[in-house]
Amino acid sequence: MMLKKLSNIALLMGAVLLTGCLKSESNNNNQKYVVTEGAYIVNAGDPDNGKDGSLSFIDYDNDKVVNNIYPIGSNPSDVVVYGNKIYVVGCGTNTIYVLNKKTHTLIDHINTIDEMGEDAGFEPRYATVYGNNVYVSTHGGYVAVIDTTSLTITNKYKVGSYPEGMGIGTVESSSSSNEVTLYVANSDNGNGNGSISKINLSTGSVSEIKNELIKNPQSIVVGGNTAYVLDAGTIDGDGKQKNAGVYKVADNNVSLLIENATGMSAANSSIVTYNYPKGSSRVEYKVYNLYYNSLNTFSLSGDSKKPISNPTFICVDNNTGYLLIGTSGYVNIYDSYGNFKESFDVGENPVGICYSYRIETYKGN
Repeated sequence: MMLKKLSNIALLMGAVLLTGCLKSESNNNNQKYVVTEGAYIVNAGDPDNGKDGSLSFIDYDNDKVVNNIYPIGSNPSDVVVYGNKIYVVGCGTNTIYVLNKKTHTLIDHINTIDEMGEDAGFEPRYATVYGNNVYVSTHGGYVAVIDTTSLTITNKYKVGSYPEGMGIGTVESSSSSNEVTLYVANSDNGNGNGSISKINLSTGSVSEIKNELIKNPQSIVVGGNTAYVLDAGTIDGDGKQKNAGVYKVADNNVSLLIENATGMSAANSSIVTYNYPKGSSRVEYKVYNLYYNSLNTFSLSGDSKKPISNPTFICVDNNTGYLLIGTSGYVNIYDSYGNFKESFDVGENPVGICYSYRIETYKGN
């Protein structure tokens, strides 16, 4: 199965197209197109039992998985690819590991405590990329700015309590450059007083959105000046998770978009979620079409030998339309209708994913 070959995929029950063709329909020679090389998977391991995390690569070109790429240490939490470098966030080691994308060897490592101080730099969590910088949130309440050339932390922004996931929003400005905002999900460590920080990357100013609906935000996807926030909600006295869902944040106004969701991914005009709250015995999947404002449920099929009983992440590849879902010890790949395609054994407790792409030239038939 050559996963990179898929094109013209309709997302789940025909709701919306995730992607156009990978190459031009006109078949013109020398047409550039994007190929998904594969997916890097961060496996958190089992810190409570002394088992370190690891990094895996699902290789689409060769239809295989490469495990234990580099020893990441305790409790890694995220990974991003930028240019020819891979950035792995080591939460338990307070370190960002920078690897060569081609050889998977270590280029450098950045200790966030050494560069930011113990209070600001402890427990780096998630990363995102814009321009020539990698942005990393830390549980110290900051976002670090890593220059991708010097591989040093050149700036830091004070945000809210226990920040987690981030998203970049770009809107046209009356000036010569666009207005770029970094949205940050401040979880408050699950204490119920979460918030959303907005960093204007042009001016460096930071503002904060507080709302009673935002209690424990975990991740964010952004379109223009609208953010879609996955909030983990609260845990009641019986240990049950409540009010987890996806919330829409537009012009500082907050509203519930998708009720009952504990995992989220987005591609083009659709948001895909799963719901598996604490105390639940089954997983529910939904897709929300932002263009038509429609919500549908869907089911996975064909994976009886490798079922997803306890999802740890969900991620749609915007290029191919494939849906990747992690669970303990493996990652399953589904087409855009939820049909099982293949399963790859990875490390223990896969928690983070990013795709690796390259540009190719169509040479004609």
